[in-house]
Amino acid sequence: MRNLFLYLLLTAQLPAFCQQAANTIPYGNNKEAGKYYDIRGFKMYCEVYGQGQPLLIIHGNGGSINNL
Repeated sequence: MRNLFLYLLLTAQLPAFCQQAANTIPYGNNKEAGKYYDIRGFKMYCEVYGQGQPLLIIHGNGGSINNL
């Protein structure tokens, strides 16, 4: 029962935390985390956050880094 309470508490706070992070981190224009790579003749921009094994997430057609 205690674990269920903690789970519900954390999941209830997650959307607010994500929204706060989205408002404070300048995704798509973060000079500290962003970098360009030359890949097969085009420049690909990426930003790296956190630690551990990298996870590559690519937005869909017409999207931007802000959608992630």
